[in-house]
Amino acid sequence: MDFYDAIADEYDAMSNLGRRQKTIEAFLKRVTGQWPIRSALDAACGTGAYTIRLAQMGVEAVGADLSAGMLEEAQKAAAAGGVEPVWVQCPMQRLASQVERTFDLILCLGNSIVHILEPVELRETLGGFAALLRPGGVLLLHLLNYPLLLQKKERIVAISRAEQKEYIRFYDFLPEGVQFNLLKIEWEDGQARHTLSSTLLFPYAPQEMVRELQGCGFGKIRLYADTQFRPFVPGESQG
Repeated sequence: MDFYDAIADEYDAMSNLGRRQKTIEAFLKRVTGQWPIRSALDAACGTGAYTIRLAQMGVEAVGADLSAGMLEEAQKAAAAGGVEPVWVQCPMQRLASQVERTFDLILCLGNSIVHILEPVELRETLGGFAALLRPGGVLLLHLLNYPLLLQKKERIVAISRAEQKEYIRFYDFLPEGVQFNLLKIEWEDGQARHTLSSTLLFPYAPQEMVRELQGCGFGKIRLYADTQFRPFVPGESQG
C-alpha cells in the first residue's frame, strides 16, 4: 500500500503516539479486564502500538499489515520495547489463509476496515476474522460514524506538528467514496516544501457493518461510541 509505505517513518510523530500511549494502555487494560485474553491478532496493525503493548502485557500477540514500511517501523519499536511479537505482512482479506491459529481477541482499529472497497472483499475479511477467532473470542472493530461525517462534511481531520514538519489530514468527499489526504509541509530556512498523499476509503454505515458481521456468523454485536465503551448514539457519536 503505497500511501502507508510513504508515511511509515513519520506516522508515529504525525499521530502523536507519545500522547496516545496512555489512552492505548487504558483501552487494552479495559479489554483484558473484561475478557480473558491470552492471544491476540492486531489486523492492520500499522506501526504496532497495540500489538507491542499487548505483548508487554504478556499476551501472545500477532501484528499483521499490508505495508512493509509500517511493519519495519513496528519491528524497530518492538525491539526498543523489549518484546518480540509475530509480524505478518498480509492484507486483511487474506489473513485466514496466512495465519494458522485462532485467537481470543482480534483488533481491527484505526478505522482500517474502510480501506476494503469491494463488498465481496469485505465479506472475505470479516469471514476470515470469524475463522480466526476461537469459540467465545472477541472482535473489536473500529469504524467512524460515516452517516454523521457525510452529513456534516467537515473536511479537516487533524493538524499536528513535529519539529519543522506540519501535517494536515483532511477529506475530499467524492461520488465513489471518501478520499483521505495527508498534506505534509516541511519548513527549512523560512521556505516550505509540501507533499500530498491520498487514499480512497469506503464509508460503511454502522448498521451496514452490523449486517455484514451477522452474515459472517457473528452473533452478539454491540456498538460503542469510543474506547471507553460508552453507548453509541447515531446522531452524536463520532465512532
